[in-house]
Formats: sequence, structure tokens, C-alpha cells
Amino acid sequence: MAKAGKFQGSKAPFGYIKDPADKYHLLVDPEAAETVRYIFQLACDGLGYKAICRHLRDKGCPNPNAYINAKDPEHHARSGYWKEPHDWHATSIKTMLHNPTYLGKIVSGRRTTRSFKDKQVIHMPEEDWIVTENTHEALIDQRTWDLAHEKLTVRKRRDNHGAIQMFAGLVKCADCGYALAFTQNGGNKRYQCSQYNVKGKNYCSSHHITYDELYDAVLHDIRRRANAASVMDEHMLVILKREATGLLSKKLKEAEKAFKAIDSRVSELDTVIGKLYEDNALSGILK
Repeated sequence: MAKAGKFQGSKAPFGYIKDPADKYHLLVDPEAAETVRYIFQLACDGLGYKAICRHLRDKGCPNPNAYINAKDPEHHARSGYWKEPHDWHATSIKTMLHNPTYLGKIVSGRRTTRSFKDKQVIHMPEEDWIVTENTHEALIDQRTWDLAHEKLTVRKRRDNHGAIQMFAGLVKCADCGYALAFTQNGGNKRYQCSQYNVKGKNYCSSHHITYDELYDAVLHDIRRRANAASVMDEHMLVILKREATGLLSKKLKEAEKAFKAIDSRVSELDTVIGKLYEDNALSGILK
């Protein structure tokens, strides 16, 4: 069923409903789908999970449970959660923003258990997932998905003092590849390997770079590149024109190829129509 793209969840993700004619197929719920698209747009604008929650509360968007209860008052009859209709939680937003169902695909096998006796959840590697494309109507396109996740990865975070860290999510440890965590002690700002901070010296070493050193290095590189661009502006313009010309030529060839394919298909259809006409005319004469 997974390989056939059948939806096997107990309930449809927010933004969809189960098809009354086929419980393994999803249909778009237009009203809820608008909220889903709005959430992805906020992520594309650079907002994090908590900030998105605040925007949804300020806008008065009902959370999924409240929305379901409005459609079916008996659904959450024993729960008081839905009575806070605009109380969104960051975990819910994170789950939605990482749900590939909104791309129009069914992804199965992301989690499993050791056995029917051992219910411990095991997260499977992505290469073992079962992915079926175009199983239902998508709520967002791949470009929106990619942009939202890019923004979530490098979004600006505030430290304990409320200041926004411009390097948040961008600085990695050269040895282990983990993110460098920002710390501040007595006015000394620095970035240190987060894996070392959490797991200790058996996983990485205690090296760091100060905020001022990192800032100066980045600023120096930006100035160097800006100066090179100003000196070589004519040379760069020639390169850009050459690349643009090559791209246009490629697009033109693709368009010509598509036109030839369409023209060939039109000729085939003309032949088929002519043959059908002759067969029909001949049949009338014989009758």
C-alpha cells in the first residue's frame, strides 16, 4: 500500500480531508489549506516556529483541533484544548513545515518500531523511505518548500540578552561539522563547537573563535570581493553576458525541439482524423 501511494494515516493532515469515496486518498480542504499556505509563506519570510505561532494568534486563525471541532463538535467533546481556538504551538508548526504530504506526495516508512511488542520508535534513514509522487493535489510547490526550509535553517536567532546573532546557523566547526554555539560570559562573545559543549572532548576539541574575530574576517572578505567587483566590473559584465547568451541559446534549442515534437504530433493527428473520415464515409456508402 505504501508503494502504491495509499494514505494510511488515521486522520488526514491539516489542510486535507479523506476522500469519502476512497479513504486512502486525500482531498484538499480549501479553508484549512489557506492557513497551511500562510504558514509556509511566513516561513519563507524568515519567521521561526514561535513567531509564526504569534502571527497566527494575532490573525485569529483557529488551530487544527479547534478547526476540526467547529466542523464536528463531537470530535473533541471530552477535551478542553479546542476551547483555546487560537492557541498555536511551535511543535505543531514544525510538524506541518516538515510534512512532505503538502508537496502532493505520500512518504511512508519514516518511522518504525522494533516489533509489535517493543513500541520504541526508530527513525529510518531517508534513503529507506518509500516515496510516491503526485498522489494528491499539492498545497505548495517545491520552490516554496525549499525556500521555507532554507530560511528556517539560517534564520536569525536572539541570544539571552535579546540581541540578534547575524551568524546564527551559518558557522560550522571545521573539525566535526557541527554548528558553533554562541556564548557570552562577562562581555566576552565567542562561538564554540556545540558538539564539544554537549558531548565533551571525546567528540571534538575545545576550540573557539571570538565574535569580533569572526566579524572582522567576514567584513574583510566582503570588502575584498566588493573591491574586486569594482575593478573588474567590465570583465564581469562580459562573463555575465556570455553566460546569459549561452542560457538563451539553450532555451531556444529546447523550444525548437518542443515545437518540432508538437508539429509532428499535429501531423499524426491530421492523418488519423483523415483516416477516420474516410472509414466513416466508406461505411456510409456500403450501407
